[in-house]
Amino acid sequence: RGFLAAYDINTGQLRWKGYSIGPDKDTLIDPSSTTTWENGKVTPVGANSSIKTWEGDQWKIGGGTTWGWTSYDPKLNLIYYGSGNPSTWNPTQRPGDNKWSMSLWARDANTGAVKWVYQMTPHDEWDFDGINETVLVDQEVNGKMHKTIVHFDRNGFGYTLDRENGELLVAEKFDKSVNWASHVDMKTGRPQVVSKYSTEQNGEDVRTDGVCPAALGSKNQQPVSYSPQTGLFYISGNHLCMNYEPFEVSYTAGQPYVGATLDMLPAGADVLTGKADGTTNLGQFTAFDAKT
Repeated sequence: RGFLAAYDINTGQLRWKGYSIGPDKDTLIDPSSTTTWENGKVTPVGANSSIKTWEGDQWKIGGGTTWGWTSYDPKLNLIYYGSGNPSTWNPTQRPGDNKWSMSLWARDANTGAVKWVYQMTPHDEWDFDGINETVLVDQEVNGKMHKTIVHFDRNGFGYTLDRENGELLVAEKFDKSVNWASHVDMKTGRPQVVSKYSTEQNGEDVRTDGVCPAALGSKNQQPVSYSPQTGLFYISGNHLCMNYEPFEVSYTAGQPYVGATLDMLPAGADVLTGKADGTTNLGQFTAFDAKT
């Protein structure tokens, strides 16, 4: 299981440790005060919000590692980061939403208590880690000023949330070749998965062809830039699709626990429209308005 931990800089003593997956006492989630975006509003997550979305003890080896980057707002005293994919890569072996893998988090820097959490890709079927950086920007969205975080996920969607309470403000594709989901339902916050590209619906030992983006994501570890003059974000991203085949795998401590094979290919589609154009470029540079 993935986690984020804080240590005393002078003594090295562990101050707190919050897991991505597991019981509330492990994740440092408070059922009544920790919130998420659901039914068009900010709402408490409720008791056992993580383990009730896993079958049996799969959560104990459920992944959700936090190998990416953290941001900090000193005025709110909140730390922001993303959690990675659930294990295994074979979605059939882990039914449910697999919370809180593939999620954006806001934790109190002193205690680790979770202020809010939002899952971008429930039950990830494609290895779309949610670990990319979050950028803190104060900007007007829908006619109202917000303290926001902006996150361009490997799943191909750019997210803008209110960083004080986790309200979902924007969720749009920043590469129109993305096809695994048609859009994000802004009321539920959930991506609308396209059945043709669902590796679970297609089944184990079946290759799902042409999933966009590839597991590397529409943006991976390369950071974005923001211009306060233009109000735009500039993304150096990937432009790849993949063929993905899941298979049954057993867990052995200390050994790879993957459960899928894949190969990647150029997206061959226009970044701005998604229309096939036969191009073979593997990357893209995009200017994105995170307010809309």
